[in-house]
Amino acid sequence: MFCHVDLPFNLSNYSEIKPEDALNEEINAFASRTNSKIISKKNIWLEGHPGMEFEMKPPGNVTPSVDKNIGRIYLMGNKLYLLSLTAKEGSELMNGKDQFLNPIIPYN
Repeated sequence: MFCHVDLPFNLSNYSEIKPEDALNEEINAFASRTNSKIISKKNIWLEGHPGMEFEMKPPGNVTPSVDKNIGRIYLMGNKLYLLSLTAKEGSELMNGKDQFLNPIIPYN
C-alpha cells in the first residue's frame, strides 16, 4: 500500500511538535485502524527528512493468512508518505520488500 497525504501545514513551522512524535502517532493510528499489534518502530531518514520504519502483527482473522506488516512512513514538509507491505514471511512479496520500501519519492 502506498499513501500520500497533503497536510494543511508544514510541521517544521511548529517547534512544539516533534516530527518523531507525529510519525509515532500516525503509526499508532494505523495499527489501531487495522487491529494490528506493533512489534517494532525505529527512526529513519530519507534525504534529510524524518521517517519511521515499523513492523506489525496483523490480526489472526485476516484472509488469506499473513504473518506480518512492514512499512515506512516519511514526513517531507507538508507531505506524509506511508508505504506498507503485508505478506507471509518467506513469500516472494516479503522477500522483495526492499524494492517497494526504498522508493524514489518526488519531493518539491
